[in-house]
Amino acid sequence: MRSWGSEQQQLRTALAGWSAELNADQVGTAAAGEFPHAKWKLIQQTDLLRVPFDERWGGLGQDLLTTMYLLEGLGYESRDGGLNFSVSTHVASSGIPIQQFGGEQLKERFLPAICDGDRIGAHAITEPDSGSDALAMRTTARKDGDHYILNGSKTFVSNGAVADIFVVYARTHPDGGPLGITPFVVERDTPGFTIGNPIAKMELRTAPLTELFFDECRVPASNVIGRPGGGFLVLDYVMKWEVLCSFVINLGEMQHRLEQVIAYTDERSAFGSCHTVSHRIVDMKIGVETTRTSLYDTATKFAAGENITTDLAITKLVASEQNEVWARLLASLCGSSRRNVDGELTLAAEDVTSTDASTSLDSPTVPVAAVHGAQVVTIHLKLEAFNRFGSIKARTATGLVDALEEQGRLWPGIRIVESTSGNLGVALAGIAAERGYLFTAVVDPCTAPALLAGMVEQGAEIDMVAEKDCAGGYLISRLRRVRELTDGRTDRIWSNQYGSPANPRAHELGTAPEIARQAGGAMDAVFVAVSTGGTLAGVGRYLREHHPECRVVGVDVPGSVAFGGPPGPRQLTGIGSSVQSQFLRPWMYDEHIEVEPGAALAACRRLAAQTGIEVGGSGGAVLAACLRYLQAHPEIRHPVCLCPDSGANYRQTIFDDGWLHANGLGSALDPWPGGAPLFLRGEM
Repeated sequence: MRSWGSEQQQLRTALAGWSAELNADQVGTAAAGEFPHAKWKLIQQTDLLRVPFDERWGGLGQDLLTTMYLLEGLGYESRDGGLNFSVSTHVASSGIPIQQFGGEQLKERFLPAICDGDRIGAHAITEPDSGSDALAMRTTARKDGDHYILNGSKTFVSNGAVADIFVVYARTHPDGGPLGITPFVVERDTPGFTIGNPIAKMELRTAPLTELFFDECRVPASNVIGRPGGGFLVLDYVMKWEVLCSFVINLGEMQHRLEQVIAYTDERSAFGSCHTVSHRIVDMKIGVETTRTSLYDTATKFAAGENITTDLAITKLVASEQNEVWARLLASLCGSSRRNVDGELTLAAEDVTSTDASTSLDSPTVPVAAVHGAQVVTIHLKLEAFNRFGSIKARTATGLVDALEEQGRLWPGIRIVESTSGNLGVALAGIAAERGYLFTAVVDPCTAPALLAGMVEQGAEIDMVAEKDCAGGYLISRLRRVRELTDGRTDRIWSNQYGSPANPRAHELGTAPEIARQAGGAMDAVFVAVSTGGTLAGVGRYLREHHPECRVVGVDVPGSVAFGGPPGPRQLTGIGSSVQSQFLRPWMYDEHIEVEPGAALAACRRLAAQTGIEVGGSGGAVLAACLRYLQAHPEIRHPVCLCPDSGANYRQTIFDDGWLHANGLGSALDPWPGGAPLFLRGEM
């Protein structure tokens, strides 16, 4: 156990005194999803931002370990994970490189404001094409007298929307390799520097992400941090600080959650003296102490000048895995409702999943400008990949299980059985594990490997059918197998996504109102993929009642009988059906559009290549249908595309050229008929 001196303990105790004010109205702050300027001012008053900086610049002159000890205290005291991350970015990623490598003039200009917190810092390394691979960056800086001219862009810049001081890495020599990168301080009002719109994200919503754009941006040569070409060494040093500081904040958050869970399970009579619960709490305690030891041991070596490359990688892995394990244990121990203790336990469950799936049923809507021929329109993509368990099926699964529980048809140990093409199985597996049920997923050979792995990871039993049905697909065979597994059995129950009213009700009460709220009621067309028809039925029912002026367009694929068409083989999973929907009625939608698989996949791949947004095949079909509809209906100006899941699940299939050719879908690689659309992030 590491011991701390009296001065360090006094600083930590003083920080604890700000806890109540930092957490005031945290539920509202998190819901707003905006940077909490008022709470940043409180952080300024704690002097936390001054800790690692030299006293001559207004700092407290403390070392790395003390800085980590106090940041751990921030994680323990503050329930706002986004604010905590913003503090880490400001201190470790923005201030530290200037102090460690900057010249005296640079320090004098910027460190006092960083210590005060009057000017917020941000760190820009990631780019749309190369990610965080510094050696592949494309942003350039060319020397022009006593200035450098920056051109390029950065993305996923934490604090970007609110920062005043940006540490930006750019390539100053095209063939310099690690010695061709230089870090600059770029101020917010620098000509040629543009800050993009905030990027929607799943968690840490109060720490805003943005894109940055540099167009002939003139930066004084005196703003270079260190020597030209020394950026890779600066970045290597800064990343060590960043990993240690950000994960030690997570450690403080974990310690706080552990104490909350212990208090909760002590008072919850449902647990009694259950040894299983005690064992899980012990696992959580072990996770906390393992993470703590790894972080502080690595920091001690770093402070002593030792090589910590391996140690840091291990520490990052340990801390990340413990966060993920905690998400599952927390949801399991605290139940699906996750008791709200002044917002603390509820928000803790949400914060811990910043490295995993969200525990709430919510997803962002992201604007994408589509330039297609002479037409330019902003399409609003509702990205259900950011939902719990990575897809819109989290809503369906929650509704199905909630309904069975309300009917008294579920009890601990019963096995839920469902036919699934993938996403619903992942969601049902996770919910079943949380609530103490077993789950069997009846799948077929077309199920994406990533989704199969997701089900197995959460404890699902996989039952694979191999025989195609009369329609050339597998759905009817899967349904036959479900009945074989459940008929006459009291220990098994079919959740029945195809017939349970809970399916459309989940979207009528959740998905559709969320679409309307995020669009401010201004949407004039909503495009929805169909499989069981539950999503379209629920969305259509709500919009017909509350926004009758909005058009509702169903999207299907050839071979599907969801709308009563002729049956046939289908090449895309997650869209279309071999049985007619039990939920859909003609009055629920205005029309439906059938999209060829090649067009759907071309839309997926083009969107990903141009914006970095990955959607699955059903999302590509919805986008392709929307573009076709807009060509015929130029009066539509505010369309919404409901994108059911992420393209990340299909990298071995629809995003793989070999798979496309092998499955007769090479047309997805051909030029777009009538001219390919251009997709750009943001509105136009």
